[in-house]
Amino acid sequence: MTGLFTSRNFSLSEVPDLDGKVAVITISTQLLLHGISKLFIIARNASKYDACLDLWRRDPRIDLDLVADADADADETGPRTQFIQCDLADMLDAKRAAEEVTRRTERLDILLCHAGTPIIPTPTLSPQGIDTSFAANVVGHHILTRLLLPLLRSTITRFDAPDARIVFTASSLHMLCRQLDLDLLSPSPESPLEKRYFCYCIDDGIWRYARSKVGVILSAREFARRLMAVGDGDGDGEVDDDVNRNIYVNSFFPGNIATEPMDIWTHYLGTIGGKAFKYFWSVMGQSREDGAATALFLAASDRVREGHGMRGGYFVPIAKPHETSAVAGDMELAGRLWDWIEGKVAGVLGDGWKGPAVGKDL
Repeated sequence: MTGLFTSRNFSLSEVPDLDGKVAVITISTQLLLHGISKLFIIARNASKYDACLDLWRRDPRIDLDLVADADADADETGPRTQFIQCDLADMLDAKRAAEEVTRRTERLDILLCHAGTPIIPTPTLSPQGIDTSFAANVVGHHILTRLLLPLLRSTITRFDAPDARIVFTASSLHMLCRQLDLDLLSPSPESPLEKRYFCYCIDDGIWRYARSKVGVILSAREFARRLMAVGDGDGDGEVDDDVNRNIYVNSFFPGNIATEPMDIWTHYLGTIGGKAFKYFWSVMGQSREDGAATALFLAASDRVREGHGMRGGYFVPIAKPHETSAVAGDMELAGRLWDWIEGKVAGVLGDGWKGPAVGKDL
């Protein structure tokens, strides 16, 4: 499993000042510590946000009051963190959350697609009939990213920002999925086509999670490819080519961090085995800060845009480019996955779901 050894290619002390920037993400203390002006947190329920809010209020390093500069619009005042409830597995909810972000802010510099579902032992389907892990980790983030692209673009042009960043959270477990069959993404829970993978390789729940992370990496690479294709003048002229070239999209593996999601391994290894597994990674794995460092490297470091820029890459702790599995690097499959998602979403939200601001640019 990638993450047993940690490369130190970046540290949190190298994160540049983020004053004036706006981000959409799940829970993140580190962005607040590095001066982000406004943070929109999208999550399924408010309980975790409320718990973090309590911790932030008691942290002397964090000021939760937004202090607008002299050039800020009146509607850019208020608290630094705002919660937006969203079940990313539900297409309608993902669309509503994106619209809520655009209603609340006129600026967006960083989109961190980190929320989603952990390993789910029992097969479940989203409200639209897609495997829940894939719906939340891939389809929901696709909708969110597509609908927030106009805001990322306008931030570059309106606020003279040097770039915008989109960061997807992947996992080293993607290596366990060696096949992505699009026909199996909308099964019934008892589908024999799904169950055969239990016999061939690993537990079905772990495999489903791994499959979703293959989808995450492919989505990041396809977004990066399409933005560059438009930026190279292949688009229809509806958006400025330089703007698209200045949106950097990458994915990363945070590391083996001994947090609550790792408790699921007691289901597979038993209570003692699961606790031993988590303890092992608490000693040999990465810290929360290590996991945040790679995310912030991709979200904020000037090194991302040096030379030809880092686009469509996959990174492991800390800020180290790394090879993916063959299936996660299959760009023909990435294109087919894009078309599959777009078709599924259009079937639920309608052909005009992206709105006139996006047009045919990607």
